Amino acid sequence: AHEGLPRSILEAMAMSVPVVTTDIRGCREAVLPGQTGLIVPPQTTTPLAKALRTVLADQDLRTAYGLAGRQRVETEYDENVVFRRLFSFYQNLGVASPT
Repeated sequence: AHEGLPRSILEAMAMSVPVVTTDIRGCREAVLPGQTGLIVPPQTTTPLAKALRTVLADQDLRTAYGLAGRQRVETEYDENVVFRRLFSFYQNLGVASPT
């Protein structure tokens, strides 16, 4: 089964942990490269190792990515925000009635 939006990435970002992930669906939508973490090509080891070295070697970078990731989760992925977006979408489709 393929995961649409990896919960582990959102959980890491919610804990202010910078993310290094692969460029696959879901991951590339959650992580903002150079802002909340780094994205590397899938199934490659050299770019992954380089990205990990970059993040591990720079405490200020880790802190900046972590704080930006936390902010992104709070503003974009809070369940109340997501529910409001979905409800609005369903209203526009005529599936849900206004409250």
